[in-house]
This record gives sequence, structure tokens and C-alpha cells, in this order.
Amino acid sequence: MIYQVRQIGISTAIIITVCLSLGFLLGCSSENTTSSSRTISLVIEDGNLEGESTVKANQNETVTFNIKSNQTGTLHIHGYDLEKDVTANHDAMFTMEATATGRFMIAFHSKPTGSEMEHGHSDQHHHEVDLTSHGAIFLSPGLHKKDSYSFTINEEYAGLTIPYHNHMDSSMFGTITVSEESNNGTRSITITDNSFEPSSISASPGTTILWENTSDSVVMIASGEHSVETEGHESHDHSDMEELELGYLEVAPN
Repeated sequence: MIYQVRQIGISTAIIITVCLSLGFLLGCSSENTTSSSRTISLVIEDGNLEGESTVKANQNETVTFNIKSNQTGTLHIHGYDLEKDVTANHDAMFTMEATATGRFMIAFHSKPTGSEMEHGHSDQHHHEVDLTSHGAIFLSPGLHKKDSYSFTINEEYAGLTIPYHNHMDSSMFGTITVSEESNNGTRSITITDNSFEPSSISASPGTTILWENTSDSVVMIASGEHSVETEGHESHDHSDMEELELGYLEVAPN
């Protein structure tokens, strides 16, 4: 009888030890799966952000924004130069990679209720291509070392020169001069630590431009000119929209 009691006691101790070990392992696994992503809800009422005006994330997290507004307009995260169109009383969502650290203003550009909404400049014959606004033609995600990004030129860019830049480093920029004649193929551009090689290329409609990052830095390729901040606002063309400051996104370094 004494032997049986001791045996039961030993078995119970083994079971407890195994359970504790499993609990520790499961706890570690759960923490790892949630550390790389984050969901942030933004509720905008009459141009004001409900709740905390500062939302937070960690560097290299995948951040998903769930947005709801009672006004139609565009949500804009300055610094990252990311924009998302929002329709009044409809849910909207977009995802970003929090590669750059710092404090970035979140703004909302409310659209006026009228039929005259233009997305060009003063010349309006048929379709006008926006060559200067940040990311109007193409915008890559954050590219780490060995990552690549491609963009295929279509007919509407024939005869134009498309400027582009690295949003993470204003000293890095280049141009793509598009000929009138169509021609399939691929043109490669290497991203080094401080430049695009080659920085200026000629291409044709149908050509795919392929950027490959060989540097140790995160790169974000955007068409247009690099935005310059002036008194907290960047050089986007939102002349027909009212900009409302909602709050800030804070991205902490790892």
C-alpha cells in the first residue's frame, strides 16, 4: 500500500512537470505569433479621431488599419506617404509595413460635396498623368536586402519622363524616359547603398522595370518628386480638399 501511494505521488509530480513545461512552451509560441502584426481601429467622426489621438506600433510590424468615417475623404499617413480613400459610413482597411521609426502625422482630407472633383492640374484635355505627386504612378512596399519590385509601363506614359525616388532617402532619385514605340522586355535597376544604378534609363510601353535592392537599408520606391515637409504638411496636391489633423502614429525602434 505504501508503495502504491509513493508511485501515485511520483506519477502526479511527473504530470505536473509536463503540464508546466507545455504551458511555458505554448505561452512562448503565442507571444511570438502576435509580436509581428498589429491591428489599429480608427473611427473618424466629423473630422475628429475618437479615442486616443496617438496610436503606436513597433518597427517592422505589419500594421492593419480598420477605418470608419462619417465623411468621404482620404486618410493620409505623413512620412510614409500612404493614402487610403474612405467612403462615408463604409468600412475601409489597409495594411502597411512599419519600417521607418518616428512620429508621423495622421491626417484626413475631406472631399467637398460637389460634382467637380479633378485629379489633375490646369490642363484637362483627355487624361492627364500626374508625374510629380508622390506615388501617383507606382509605390513599392518597404524593400529589404535582396527584395525586388517591378512596374510595367503602359501606353499612357508614352513620350513622358517619369521621375522616381527612394522615400527613405531623399538623395536617391532617378528617371524613366518612355519612348513612343511599344517594346516588351525587362530593364533592371540595382539599388545600392546610396544610388540607383543606372539612375536614368529609357524604356518603352510594355517594358517591365525591375528594381533589386542590394543595400543593407530598407528602400521604398515611389514615382514623383520627394515630398518636402513645410510646417507639418507635405507637398501633396490636395488643393480641392480640406486637411484635418487627426493624430499621430508612433513607431518605436526594436
